[in-house]
Amino acid sequence: MGRGGAPEGGADGAGKLMACWLSLALPTVAADEPHSWLVPVLLPESTSAWTGIGDGQQLVHSELAATCTEAHAKLCEDSLSSAIDGTFTEITLPDGTNPTHVATGDIGDMWIRDSTEQLTAILQHAEIKPDSTTPEMRRALVGALRAQAFFILEDPYANSFRSSRVDSASLTKSDRGLRRVGWVATGNYELDSSGYFLRYMMDVAERCEELQLNPKDLLDADGLAHSAAKLVLKTWATERSHTAKSSYTYPELSNHGKGAPVKDDIGLIWTGFGPSDNRYLHGYMISSNVFVAVVLERLVTFATKVWKDEAMADLAADLAAGIKKGLQAHGKAKGGHYCFTVDGLGGCEEMDDANLPSLLSLPLLDPDQSIVEIDATILTRQWVLSKKNSYYNCGRRPETSEVCGIGSTHT
Repeated sequence: MGRGGAPEGGADGAGKLMACWLSLALPTVAADEPHSWLVPVLLPESTSAWTGIGDGQQLVHSELAATCTEAHAKLCEDSLSSAIDGTFTEITLPDGTNPTHVATGDIGDMWIRDSTEQLTAILQHAEIKPDSTTPEMRRALVGALRAQAFFILEDPYANSFRSSRVDSASLTKSDRGLRRVGWVATGNYELDSSGYFLRYMMDVAERCEELQLNPKDLLDADGLAHSAAKLVLKTWATERSHTAKSSYTYPELSNHGKGAPVKDDIGLIWTGFGPSDNRYLHGYMISSNVFVAVVLERLVTFATKVWKDEAMADLAADLAAGIKKGLQAHGKAKGGHYCFTVDGLGGCEEMDDANLPSLLSLPLLDPDQSIVEIDATILTRQWVLSKKNSYYNCGRRPETSEVCGIGSTHT
């Protein structure tokens, strides 16, 4: 994650956990690809196929045993331990409830995306070894979801939140202009952020009984999570017509805070920033739209079966279909690979960001290819892992062979 411009790693449990998860989930490298430096690993058939080992602080996938090195195992152990022990704090909300605030990155605020990835690793372990999951951990899994839902209802555009509310009178004019009021720590609108909330919400709901979770009214049809989900979809529907309908502005964006011009109503959903808090050339980020579309397809079934909310299911289906249509019409460069961002006006930004969502992670974001096209995804991978990509860098030390990898404007 590397928030605030600081590098990932070090004592940053969230960053290490993400790095560990990504290192084990890279798509298989074809034998004929000229990148022998990249260790080929298997893409798990499902994210629930993890095996807990020992005292509950290791995650190892059985299919990856041959390629998961001791360094990977140690990284996983340290990261999960840090995520459990060093980042969970109970906070008090206005209604008197005490959900869990999950500090993420190198700053003590709670990013919706980052916290979801931390919690997902713990949820996966708990699914395999429920007997080793303590009552405190089970409360934290549900408490963090409650906190996420509350925060989204406070500001559906914000991406990170404080552990306590700050009175706006005590803030500087600059902070208020950056939407950093109340519970909001950073008001950068990142499309994928709320998608992670929806994904985690459905993961928790589907495992309540087997993990002995007790969400009480949180997941009821009139509960906090349902209200937050409705607001997320309403916001996304607005951002399909960002120019005409959105009231979101941010001082760091061009065009008086509205961002670079985009064509409305092409199906894709606008975002102000990418997953590293970075601004990019155009407002429609392809990988984030793919991720959100996959989540929306899953939400269609969830809203229908769990909440009996046909209106939500219809809107989710419409948003997902719109993204797929927009991706087909506007998402590709002349070479047939996916653009990083587009504007619907013919603009195509060709790069990738070493983060998630990203173009390189498309097989992970959409493993069933329900949204992306397999041929375009293959071409995208080839383009990203080539010197045509300005953020693909190679180097060597005198005693080693050449090592290559992806960077970004942030890293």
